[in-house]
Amino acid sequence: MTVNQKWYHQTVVIILAFLVFWPLGIGLIISRSRASKQGMFVGGLDFKTACIVAAVLAVMGLYCISKSNSSFVGMMAYFIGAVAVFLYGKKNDAKIERYKKYVDFVANQHIDNIDTMANACNIPYGTCRAELATLISKDVFKGASIDDVTHTLVLLRRVAPPTVVEPGVTSAPTVSVTCSGCGATVALARGTSCECEYCGNILNA
Repeated sequence: MTVNQKWYHQTVVIILAFLVFWPLGIGLIISRSRASKQGMFVGGLDFKTACIVAAVLAVMGLYCISKSNSSFVGMMAYFIGAVAVFLYGKKNDAKIERYKKYVDFVANQHIDNIDTMANACNIPYGTCRAELATLISKDVFKGASIDDVTHTLVLLRRVAPPTVVEPGVTSAPTVSVTCSGCGATVALARGTSCECEYCGNILNA
């Protein structure tokens, strides 16, 4: 996935920030996940990353215990941080999975009813609406809006330009390509590539 990141969202910078002052590193990871539509699906504090960070914090806390001159407050800060990161990562991972479900509903199943989406995700309507609004603000569903009267996601319908085939030229066969970032499925001519309209991932046929 191609993600246009600001310098302070680069992995190297986040690692350095984590080593210098770990709360800053965690903050940068969370900030990166909210910076763009690509970050809504990858690059944030998912459960796997959270487990790694939590394990590192726990080890640092154990190291503090082994040092007799270490402060109790500093030791507890690492353990509390480890638990907080673990819980946040678990919660955020579930949210990322719902984001992918929303894309699947819209792009693959052509579902626009928010009540249907909320029931399928087993969450309240208000939560589903808020998350869809977040995706709209990041241009995942570009030009879309929410109709609170009919409880539907109103999408901007795109009209594809007509395909012009020159006489004697055989058009390339199309294949279905599933985006590894958000799960959207698109039809592409074999041997071509494009950017996923939902998450910005580069798709290759």
